[in-house]
Order: sequence, then structure tokens, then C-alpha cells
Amino acid sequence: MYRNVVVGKPLSNPFELLGEDEEEYTLFTEERFLPAILVEAGVVKSRSEVRRNKPDLCITLDKLDCLEIKWGKNKIYIIVGMSKENELETRIDVATLTLDAIKDNVVNNRDIEYLKEDIDDLINQLQTIKEMV
Repeated sequence: MYRNVVVGKPLSNPFELLGEDEEEYTLFTEERFLPAILVEAGVVKSRSEVRRNKPDLCITLDKLDCLEIKWGKNKIYIIVGMSKENELETRIDVATLTLDAIKDNVVNNRDIEYLKEDIDDLINQLQTIKEMV
């Protein structure tokens, strides 16, 4: 059974969130329907088990998110990344948020180191977008 699931392509390295030693316990998938993910991860035997016992978990994971699901004595952590279809749109949104952070740092006269980090992040995001187009 897996303890962690990474859906799609996360914005950052998933092992920075999960811990470096978690690689062997992590499932990478493009599946977005949570009951199917739980079956694939070995948490439950079938999708219908999820529908019967926890119908609130019959959802599709279409937004960036981090979830913790408890099933019996098991906990599974899920990092939801970008789907292939909306990767470009998500990258542009992240670049826009980074630009907003830069503006905020300038307006509020924050530390120059934060500003440098934000500018580097923006440059990386724009390079990724350029490669995708």
C-alpha cells in the first residue's frame, strides 16, 4: 500500500513536502477520480467500497491541493498538481501571483532578498511557459 499519492505534475518537488525518504511509498498517477486513486494506491478494494462507506470522497481532484485522507487505521497524503490540459494556464497563474508578490514587496519596502527570490521564481516560471509554447 502507498502512503502518498502525487496526481499530475506538482508545482514543486513533491519530496520537499513529503520527505526525502518517501519515494518508495509514493504513487505517481494522472488519475483524478479519488475513489480510483484509493483503489490504485491499495487503500480500498473497489470504487463501490468508497461510494458505500464514504460517499463524500466521491470527488474529482481538478484543483491544486494537498489532502490527507484517513481510511480505517491508514492515512494517505495526496498532492494534486497540474493536469496536462491546464498546465500552461496554471503556470501563467503562478507567474501572475509571483509578479503580485514582487509588487507587494516593492510597495511595502520589504527585504531585498525576498524580492530577489520572487524575481528568480518569476524568471523560472516564464522560462517554463516559453518552453511550453
